Amino acid sequence: MDKIIYWMWLQSCINDSGQKIAEITKMFVDAENVFRASETEIKLSGLFSRTEAAKIFRHDTDKAEKDLEKCRSENIDIICYPDESYPQSLRDIEMPPTVLYVKGQLPSGSKGLAGIVGTRTSSAVGRQTSFDFSYNLAKKGYIIVSGGAEGIDSHAHHGALQSGGSTICVLGCGIGYPYLRKYEAMRNEIVKHGALVSEYPPGTAPTKFTFPKRNRIISGLADCIIVIEAGLGSGSLITASEAVKQNRTVFAVPGSIDDVRFAGSNFLLTAGALAAVSYNDITKWFDDKNKDQKKSDRITDNKKIEKIRKSEKTKTSEKKDEYLPDDIKDNKKPDIIKKTRTNKLLNINEKTKEKTKKEEKTDNFSTDLLTENAVAVYHTISDTPIFPDEICGKLGMDIGDVFASLTELEINGLIKSVSFNRYVRI
Repeated sequence: MDKIIYWMWLQSCINDSGQKIAEITKMFVDAENVFRASETEIKLSGLFSRTEAAKIFRHDTDKAEKDLEKCRSENIDIICYPDESYPQSLRDIEMPPTVLYVKGQLPSGSKGLAGIVGTRTSSAVGRQTSFDFSYNLAKKGYIIVSGGAEGIDSHAHHGALQSGGSTICVLGCGIGYPYLRKYEAMRNEIVKHGALVSEYPPGTAPTKFTFPKRNRIISGLADCIIVIEAGLGSGSLITASEAVKQNRTVFAVPGSIDDVRFAGSNFLLTAGALAAVSYNDITKWFDDKNKDQKKSDRITDNKKIEKIRKSEKTKTSEKKDEYLPDDIKDNKKPDIIKKTRTNKLLNINEKTKEKTKKEEKTDNFSTDLLTENAVAVYHTISDTPIFPDEICGKLGMDIGDVFASLTELEINGLIKSVSFNRYVRI
């Protein structure tokens, strides 16, 4: 049996538990080993829920085999989590996809990847801004990542294609599903100048859960996220939230304070996102980022050189000790041990002080810079994971306002998202 089938099968078994794939790979190495593991081994691993274990025990690969056949007939590549071609930027996120389905070619060696997102019900200004940003960034060699949806997304893809650049479309359904038929020609062009990407097998229908889930892949692939136009209830805020979790930089294009379609974008600016009034703001950020990276690389290289020098110095010192009398060698040891113990105690004391400072900072955080909604939401969150709709129920707050507050709290480092889009205090 083709090894890819085992990974496709494993993906269907663990479903939304993609955050486990790194642990599963660490323990079992390969999906085939999971397939061939005994029930006892699966249970003792502690990595699978009862539902997942039941799916594993069925050993049903029929669908995976059919999906593989369909992929090969439609020229869809399958990239599995351990493959060298799997994007490293996705491997590092909290819930990396077990399998990626790709039609086209994931671009490599680019200057950088910029994610552009926004509302489906966009204004003419928002659509033009999306097109202009994308056109100019792609023309300069940056790759545009978006979700292929109506409005801001589709104009971002069109801008990149018109410039002769490259773009990646991350779908919330399987490749080949008749989603937004009017953009079928656009998707065909994307295949020629970039790639269609999905974590779902070809032909999979979208649901209300698949689109929010794909947002983590958009932000995961990109170096930064640009929110062009978004209301408070827009899914773009989810993408921004995912970007914050993944340590990506979030930009927002400011809009009229009287236009509800820009309420989410303007909110992000008050919550700490960087303002983007021109595509030049993005290119400058990439330039600064690349300079910092080069500087960091130089520092790392210098540290490596210093480490080698110290190692050589130590070896020389050890050689000198070989010629010392035994009584002198023995007399040196207690001083070394004493110093080591003292250093350890000093380190422990310093760590204790740092920990105390962190705890004081967390317990006594200032609410002056938070909105009233964010403060209210914060006090409904504890160490026990909670869903956004539960917060809505407790506070009687609109879901859009809740998501806006959650994003604000995440940006300020007060909460974090865990599995299944639940939230806990940090």
